[in-house]
Amino acid sequence: MEKVRESCLGVLVLYVRNCGRVSAGDDADSNPKTRLTPVLKTLLPALVMKAGTSAEEEPSEEIRLAIVGLVGELIALAGDACSPYVDELVNILCTSVNDSYHEVKKKVHGAVDLLVKAVGGKNSTGQTHKSSLELHAGKILAAVLPDATHRHSAARVSCLSAVSSVVPFCTTSEIAELLTPGIRPMCHDRTVSVRKAFHEELARWMARKNDDASSTSTGHGNETENENATDAAMVDADAVDTPTITTEAKCLVPTAKHLLPMLLTGVADEVPANSVNALLLVEAVGKANDEALRKRFGEKWMCENANDAESAIADEALLLLPHPFVDSDESSGRTTSHTPLPSNASRRLVRSLLPTLLPLAICETREWTSGRRNVGARLLATISIFARGTYLHFPTPNQDCFISQLVTVVHTSRYTGLTLYVHNLRRNLRLAVVTGTDSVLGKHRGG
Repeated sequence: MEKVRESCLGVLVLYVRNCGRVSAGDDADSNPKTRLTPVLKTLLPALVMKAGTSAEEEPSEEIRLAIVGLVGELIALAGDACSPYVDELVNILCTSVNDSYHEVKKKVHGAVDLLVKAVGGKNSTGQTHKSSLELHAGKILAAVLPDATHRHSAARVSCLSAVSSVVPFCTTSEIAELLTPGIRPMCHDRTVSVRKAFHEELARWMARKNDDASSTSTGHGNETENENATDAAMVDADAVDTPTITTEAKCLVPTAKHLLPMLLTGVADEVPANSVNALLLVEAVGKANDEALRKRFGEKWMCENANDAESAIADEALLLLPHPFVDSDESSGRTTSHTPLPSNASRRLVRSLLPTLLPLAICETREWTSGRRNVGARLLATISIFARGTYLHFPTPNQDCFISQLVTVVHTSRYTGLTLYVHNLRRNLRLAVVTGTDSVLGKHRGG
């Protein structure tokens, strides 16, 4: 019986490929898309019955893989002719991605990419079918994101690619409630190349959503989403006339509140090349935010709301900064060179999000495993370099919490670079740290 099912699928694949073949005699009435339209109408309902939500699981891994492969070929060959059948295709893909066979998962991830390319762009008449993808973006994210922790790195990479293709069609709430918690495990992915790809996608997602928010429409075509983007941007129109401490740093990147903490974690990546790359990506997001600020408020407002924290870091303090902010000679322990980063643009961006970043970093340092605590320590230290003295303007309890947590993390974390950060805070910002700091630092250095 299994051989019969394999033969049937083989015949269907050949038929679909033959219908989708481009020939010299094709015209407007006879081309691959028009030939495949009736095929989609009859074949997709049968595929839903075989691989959809209510279908019984096919016992053969090879046949399950062939079914998903057939769906991918249909999408690739039919293109935007698939638009009326997005519901059926999403049904099949979101069901098949739960397959235990990792090759099936990778095929599904690839099919998601193909579906977005086929339906998300403009067709031959200049029309788009984004609305159909927007309706299903959350469902696709929820189905695909569990593979971000798959044991095979290739499956995690293909998952990241599928997620990246869907993100432009997600609302701000979907990014906050589905994407952020689902993709966060990639911050501590064990594969260096996966972490690097993840950092690059984070920057791309923020830049893309920033472009959407800067346009007259967010791309979702409804007023509710426009309001969400405005709220996420944290812009108070009345504050423009009377700049204060709270208005000197603003964020006009709607998704930065959710995605930037993960990119900042990458700045303290244990692999030097990854940390340098992540720092450059943070700078790119900061520049994009500055451009949005200039368009919204003008160059004069930018100059008037400059902050003392944007002054250059003293040479004495530079000696205390770790990689990637400085490069040190491991044999002598001396600083050999330093980068002029972080720039004012990235500092402005991080300062605007401190109320979100600090509690998140402190929460990370209280994780059960030492690895996660060290990740939190790195994030907390990175934030302190970008923010510098800005958190002095926070209410006193928050200052105490921040400094106290720094001392606690120095005592409990294996991340020795944080000791230098705390020392930098004392010397560069001239802070009176909570009682017991000197003894804790002394013990940490002594250990």
